[in-house]
Amino acid sequence: MAANIQLKQLAERSRNVANAILNRDLPPIERNLEQIEKQSRKLADKVVKPGETPERKAPYFLANIGIDGDKLTQEVKSINVLGAFEPRVVLPDTDVEKYLDHKHQQTITSIIKDGYAQTINDYNSHFDRCLHQDWDKFKRKVFEELGQHVPVSSVGSLESSIGVGNSRSMTQSRFSSSTSLPSSSDFRSTMGKKLVQCWQALACIVGEDNVVDGRFTRNPLKQGHFKTVYNSPSDADYKSFCRYLINGSRRYLEESYRSWSNIYVNSFRSEAMLGGMPSAINMARAVLRAIHRPNGGIPTDNLHMTDSVPIWGHIFVLVRQGFYQEALEVARGYEPLLPRQDSQFITYFSRFVSNNNSLPSQDRQKLVAEMKQWNPLTFQDKDPYKFIMYQIVAQLEELPQKPQIESVIPTSEDFMWMKLMCIREIESVGGISSDTLSLEGLQKTIRNLGPNHFNHGGKDPIQYFRALLLTAQFERAVHYLYQTDHTEDAVHFAVALAYYGLLRIPDYGETMALLVEVAVPYLNFNTLIVQYARSLVKENAPSTALHYLLLLYLHCNPRTESGYFQVELCHENVRQLVYDTEAFTDLVGDARRKEGLIRKYMSLMYIESDKEYTGIVVNTLARQCVEDGKFKSARNLYELTENYEEIVALFNKMLAEYIWISIRGVTFQPETAKELDPKEITRTLKDYEQHHVTMRISQDLLRDCRTRLGLVEFVEMHKQQNFARALIQQIELFPFEDDINIIQKKASAIEASDDQMKNCVPELLHITMRCIHAYYQQLKDQMTRGTPGLNRRHIEESAALQRKAKALVTFAGYLKYR
Repeated sequence: MAANIQLKQLAERSRNVANAILNRDLPPIERNLEQIEKQSRKLADKVVKPGETPERKAPYFLANIGIDGDKLTQEVKSINVLGAFEPRVVLPDTDVEKYLDHKHQQTITSIIKDGYAQTINDYNSHFDRCLHQDWDKFKRKVFEELGQHVPVSSVGSLESSIGVGNSRSMTQSRFSSSTSLPSSSDFRSTMGKKLVQCWQALACIVGEDNVVDGRFTRNPLKQGHFKTVYNSPSDADYKSFCRYLINGSRRYLEESYRSWSNIYVNSFRSEAMLGGMPSAINMARAVLRAIHRPNGGIPTDNLHMTDSVPIWGHIFVLVRQGFYQEALEVARGYEPLLPRQDSQFITYFSRFVSNNNSLPSQDRQKLVAEMKQWNPLTFQDKDPYKFIMYQIVAQLEELPQKPQIESVIPTSEDFMWMKLMCIREIESVGGISSDTLSLEGLQKTIRNLGPNHFNHGGKDPIQYFRALLLTAQFERAVHYLYQTDHTEDAVHFAVALAYYGLLRIPDYGETMALLVEVAVPYLNFNTLIVQYARSLVKENAPSTALHYLLLLYLHCNPRTESGYFQVELCHENVRQLVYDTEAFTDLVGDARRKEGLIRKYMSLMYIESDKEYTGIVVNTLARQCVEDGKFKSARNLYELTENYEEIVALFNKMLAEYIWISIRGVTFQPETAKELDPKEITRTLKDYEQHHVTMRISQDLLRDCRTRLGLVEFVEMHKQQNFARALIQQIELFPFEDDINIIQKKASAIEASDDQMKNCVPELLHITMRCIHAYYQQLKDQMTRGTPGLNRRHIEESAALQRKAKALVTFAGYLKYR
């Protein structure tokens, strides 16, 4: 009764499950018994009866696409799946030991899986990182090899599309000899003179006052003198520093003008009438008489004249020559001759000179206000010297109404001097007035004018370079000079600027571009030096190239991360120079002859001891030579430090490579045969023995070397089919006695050897067995023809060969990775 109740409950549950599965939206399909029987008969008809052959459509279909259905059926039937569904053994809850074993296995499996996944992730990350680093390094090397020159024709001038005041293009330099194109030799001479002027300009800019004819007489500036302040534009001292540079540029232009004045006056002695007292004031008068000479000079119309000398011109020339006190003295002397509206100028000029060539702010505001109230008609056809002096004292970027003043400041030097005199602000900040010139504003003006504005249609690149130099745009100046194919001069200026600390250089030097524009420009000094050094290598001047590579230390501080990178970069490039040029004797030295240049200058590379020199330069170079197969060079390097252990280890590597090539039957190339010469190794070992050098070498290394020399002889004897002698040479490497201890010892010795020697072992075993077999066959042939006494000896030798073969077979079984 209870069973019936349970069955009813089970049926009820089944119906509930079916009702839950059925889709409420579709009516259920109900069939009676007759319909069910009919459908069942149809299904039964489709079943293959015992003894009947199934329909063969499928095999034909599969055969069309190359599948053998019958074979697949047999293979499927042969599969035993009974063991695939064996039930798991359930551990009893009280079996703690098996539970712990199970957990231990699960933990190990989990650790292995996690470790595997972590290893894969670490490998992928490391691979990607190495790939990108290697690619970046290779890319930089390619760009350095190809160079990064930009044709000067691509540096376009923007002077046609901009307007800077009313100044015209200052294409004629006061020191230009001619406006026509010079010959090739004249061109080089002219460019040389202009570059000398640029060096003079740099000396004035940095304040090197003790230089005579390019030589320092005493107290030169120290390395990195300006580095801290120049690389910190936000520092409080930066403005004073920039003012220092501007005054240096202005001082150079004033000294240049004085030199030109002497030359010019001597060219027109009769018109200049200098007289016997060539003071600064009298020299200024003479210059003006020569400039405004009656025949061929500038007309004196609208000039305020006295004694054939322009009053305002006299003041201007003295200021232009840098004689400010003398100019003030002359101005006060001319005060009674000045018009009433100019009576206050002497007061302003006096305050200008006493305040370090800059008017106090209140006085400047009053003067500028007075100048803006001038009648526009007063600017037409009036004294240009007067307007220039007002512009200088007021330090205006442009004069009101823009009068014509180009006739008395016709050259690029005059233009630059005027702009430098008018700089009042170092930074172009929002609070300054529109008529105030800043250093940044002048720098932008120079760049916008472009090279063609300062030289003869782009054919005189030095003028624009000097303009960039005088406006403290040192990085752009070097980059521009480098682009114009003045590579050597660009490098030398970069070296000087880097010495003073006047180059901003990107950390780590990773960028490929030579000039990097961020908030301020950066010059890739490393690329510049390395490229130039490589060009010297091509000219077969490795020692000169070394001197330039040593300059990579100029801006580095090894106590910082970027400085350490710079030191490493210097070491790497010096080693590469030695490796590429193979000038080992000149650069690294020779144990028998002389000391190398690198050791002489190693302090410049921050190498402080012979031990560091050996590790950083000699041993690293030697390892690189070994990796690339330059064994003789590596040996010479090791001999330099008397590292005889490494030399014998190198001999072992060389002999292993020689054996490898020999057993492969490859013909030695001449260079390879020269590098891998066993006879030379034999001679060297004998020399070491005679001079007792072998006492300083590991006996294991010497034994390996002698064994490998024997192997070389063994391979040669095998090639000559001298099998008996070959087997004698082979004794030291393989065991020929059926002694397990000896066999294991020889196997351990093989496993302890280098990989290259291990690679030779299988082939050497085959050669040895072939020698044994060939010699055995020779003995058999001799026994068939020999006398009984000889036959006994041959039988003994044959038995010995069999024992050797057996020992070799046993020995091969003990070798790993056989």
